[in-house]
Amino acid sequence: VTERVARLGTGAQRVLLAAAVLAEPADERTVGVVSGLPGGECPAAHPVVESAVAEAVRSGLLVEDDAGRVAFRHSLAARAVYDQAPAPERRAAHRRAAVALEKARPRPVGRLARHFRQAGEIARWREYAEQAADVALAALSAASCRAGRRGSHAAVSQRSCAPPSTRPSTVSESE
Repeated sequence: VTERVARLGTGAQRVLLAAAVLAEPADERTVGVVSGLPGGECPAAHPVVESAVAEAVRSGLLVEDDAGRVAFRHSLAARAVYDQAPAPERRAAHRRAAVALEKARPRPVGRLARHFRQAGEIARWREYAEQAADVALAALSAASCRAGRRGSHAAVSQRSCAPPSTRPSTVSESE
């Protein structure tokens, strides 16, 4: 993989690192932003980014889906590209990924936490990690409520699904 990457132009190499950092299919604009290529911030397609993405796809390392999003064909190739990149380049790409993803609605808080952590921005990582934990707990609570209405955990479910002001108190909640 590293030999194939070395034969590519600098732009395509930056696109590959961006795709490895994103770790999921992404549109050309997002890949352009994360790559840091000139024109990556443009709202419309930019020839430098288009050319670099096309070269990376032609290499066979990236594939394009029906929606026009690109991703690595194999996760091990993505890992090889990621591991081969110098740490400062990886951190910068994670920072650009986080900034780009902050514009998404709803915000992908789990992904944002990961990118800010890898970028070394601990305060921002903590902020998004806490939000991701809240989202996970809310999803778990909702799932427990649905399951509790059907299953044997009705008492627990009724207590945890009730609004906070009407929940029966327990020893652990009153401590």
